[in-house]
Amino acid sequence: MHSIKYIIIYFIIGFYNLSANQNDFNPYETLGLSRTASDKEIRQAYKKLAKHWHPDKNSESNAHEQFTNINAAYEILSDAKKRQQYDEHGTTSEDNHQGFNSYHFRDPFDMFRAHFFHETSSGAKKIIHLYEFLNNILPNSDKKPYLIFGSTNFCFHCRQPLEVFRSIEKQLNDVGIGTGEFNINDERLSSQLGIINIPSLCVISQGRVYHFDDQEFSGANIKEFVRKSIPTKRFIQTLKTDDDILTMIKSYNQSNRVNALLITKQKTPTLKFVIPCLQYSTRIQCALFNSSMIKTTSLLSFLKQISTISDTVLLFKEDINKPELVIKDSDFTFDNLQKLFESNQLLHLPTITSTNVFNLICQINSAKYEYLIVLC
Repeated sequence: MHSIKYIIIYFIIGFYNLSANQNDFNPYETLGLSRTASDKEIRQAYKKLAKHWHPDKNSESNAHEQFTNINAAYEILSDAKKRQQYDEHGTTSEDNHQGFNSYHFRDPFDMFRAHFFHETSSGAKKIIHLYEFLNNILPNSDKKPYLIFGSTNFCFHCRQPLEVFRSIEKQLNDVGIGTGEFNINDERLSSQLGIINIPSLCVISQGRVYHFDDQEFSGANIKEFVRKSIPTKRFIQTLKTDDDILTMIKSYNQSNRVNALLITKQKTPTLKFVIPCLQYSTRIQCALFNSSMIKTTSLLSFLKQISTISDTVLLFKEDINKPELVIKDSDFTFDNLQKLFESNQLLHLPTITSTNVFNLICQINSAKYEYLIVLC
């Protein structure tokens, strides 16, 4: 009988202690703050303590528990509504329903990344793994270059370069450059890429990996790095005279290829022209002509109507006197150019010189008839 009483008393004391532990959590004490602390003081305290107690940086046995408590405290005090509830009732709505020890809070590591690296747990960014690199990015890099940024989970000096990288991602995607991020702690992928620095920026182009070695991570420097990693001169020739243009557009008979001419005031072609030329290099011959070279006395009538200010693309097939298509102004986008190259990659009367050309002409699911002329 006495033993039963002791068991009951022990259970009551244990339950009381558990409840006390749940309700004794004080976010102000956890962050070392007074109840009058400002938002700035809360952020500063959180940043300092989260860095110190992060399990990747601190080997003490209680580091994970401390880190979790610090993030739970910050979640309460950084939210005006939760802070008010705690100040008035000593608890939050989550505590009332779940209790603190149920951790009805955000993942502390998600909070840490959001605070220090402006990341979310939504998975919006593209993460590159070894399989993706070996089976997609590398084998297709002759048609689609990739720029990838590597860092470790909690690399503080990676933050600014990462922000620069993410700020230009959409611009690169809009001209056909793939982008993604990878974890340098992925040893097999890092070995394949030849990574030696943290952070690291690489371009994968033409089956090769190029490393960004400039000390300044700026948008302009990164774009120039991408441009230099693509062997533009291999598939875009530079023309200097009217005769050069005539020679190119007359060559369709020998090359069996469509000709695309970019007229621009820039010394180098825009990437929104470069990538489609790269993708269709076997069927479309591309060239660049500087608009400053256009003369009023030009024998080529189609040049006289070309703007010397904005970029223009002329697409030629069999007719050497006028272009098949003129792409300029708002129509000159990567998407439009890619679609036009796709639908105009063959001459009107192409010569079947390979199975590739044959398959393009005689498509299995084509709804229209094609006529084949055989010359013996």
